[in-house]
Amino acid sequence: MEQAAPPATLANRLRTAGLDPTGPLPVLTALTRGALRPWDLAADLAESVLDECPDTRTVVAGGEHGLNLLISPGPAPDDTALAALPDERLAGFDAVAEGGRIAFGLGAPAADATGLARALEESRHSARLAALRPARLSLVTARALDSHLLLLAGVPADIRASYRRRLIGPLQEYDAEHGAEMVRTLTVFLEHNGAWRTAAGALHIHVSTLHYRIGRIQHLTGRDLSTARDRVDLYLACAIDPG
Repeated sequence: MEQAAPPATLANRLRTAGLDPTGPLPVLTALTRGALRPWDLAADLAESVLDECPDTRTVVAGGEHGLNLLISPGPAPDDTALAALPDERLAGFDAVAEGGRIAFGLGAPAADATGLARALEESRHSARLAALRPARLSLVTARALDSHLLLLAGVPADIRASYRRRLIGPLQEYDAEHGAEMVRTLTVFLEHNGAWRTAAGALHIHVSTLHYRIGRIQHLTGRDLSTARDRVDLYLACAIDPG
């Protein structure tokens, strides 16, 4: 679909594809790198995840900006719930990434056919932000476009890599030498806002073990995780793709 097409033409095309042009239309964009069958794989993953949404139908279109999926959900669609499905299940598909990486971006739903251009652009930006994450399969929603990820996306890759190396390089070296999980521990701890019990549960370790690891992390990095500034610095470093 060309972005310049009149709304009536877009609406007719959506109806032909089996989508309702008058209802909310979320757009999912997939950017791939390194997979053997990148577009087929991205489409299969997205559709298998979206199958869990009742009455969901998708239309897949490829282009120079990646793979786009137009989604027609059931009644009262909730883009937050829609985004939660891939977030919860993508880790289970990691093995089928075939050594490649797939970044998904979910745009805020277009109210109707006239808003598709905006939804497409948001989904593409979100996918580019997802590509910054270290996971082989990741998803970012349009809600993240006003977050720190947007700032990171505008920083040259070599500077991002240098920043990450300076801040958490000692943890990576410690992990490699001792077979530890200091980087993962720090990431989970920060993602859970420093909530000790919640983070320990997510890591499947005892709270006392988490306290020990955080103490080691502070010693190795020279940072104090009780301060907001050091937490933010380390959080940003953890959000950068290690490459």
